[in-house]
Amino acid sequence: MAVYRLTRGIDVRDVASAHACTVEKRLPGFRRFIISGPTPFNKCCCENLYQNADVVLREYAQNLVETFESRGWDLPKSLDRVYDSTLAQKELGWLPIHGYESVLNLLDDEISEVLPVRGYQ
Repeated sequence: MAVYRLTRGIDVRDVASAHACTVEKRLPGFRRFIISGPTPFNKCCCENLYQNADVVLREYAQNLVETFESRGWDLPKSLDRVYDSTLAQKELGWLPIHGYESVLNLLDDEISEVLPVRGYQ
């Protein structure tokens, strides 16, 4: 869930704030935005994330890597996509604030939203 949040996931609180920004802005016409959590990655990272995600994570998300290592978790070898919410941030004045750190905090606090299903591998 932490890696998912780093690449394309989003916290429900950030979804709510994006909706609130949309209502407040009242942009003319039809708009479609990608609403996703904060990510350190850019277009240049995409191919390498697919081929060598662990290497890219070490370069762009060192804190996440250290956290995974301290918990004895393996890093993913491949990530197939990253969502970019830059347009929503610019046009709506919105900012996602609940990143992967929030997922780890919820896990540590045993909040059911991020707890793995028992027996699930």
